[in-house]
Amino acid sequence: MRFSDATDPRGEPDWHFFPDQCRHCLYPLCKEAADRKAKGAILHDARTRAVLFNPSVKVSPEDFKEIREICPFDIPGMTRRPVACQMHDVLRPVGEGMLPACVKTCPTGTMNFGDREAILKMAQNRLDEVKKVHRRASLILPEAIG
Repeated sequence: MRFSDATDPRGEPDWHFFPDQCRHCLYPLCKEAADRKAKGAILHDARTRAVLFNPSVKVSPEDFKEIREICPFDIPGMTRRPVACQMHDVLRPVGEGMLPACVKTCPTGTMNFGDREAILKMAQNRLDEVKKVHRRASLILPEAIG
């Protein structure tokens, strides 16, 4: 989770939280960039739409920098290899009809998982509430970026 602390125009604290995990975009730009630099370093599972990093493909720091910079959410991290959610605790539980571990254990309840249309409806409902206070608030969907 990324956090930034600011002050609103009235001088009140204004905190911004940004979840620091892969959004599993419908059209992952990081995969396109990776395919040009290190074919197979990022995989896109057709069934689950999961964007997965392949630890067996080595990516140079220079190439990784380019791959990360194309991500509209600035998500992929790197130690010796690209890292992001590997879906270990997602695919198995979901296949068994359970929630992913990250969603189930999220202490704030802000992480969700499910059918895309249901998630979009949930997001729209939340936006309707937020707009009562912040009129200019909006949703930015991954496919609208780029």
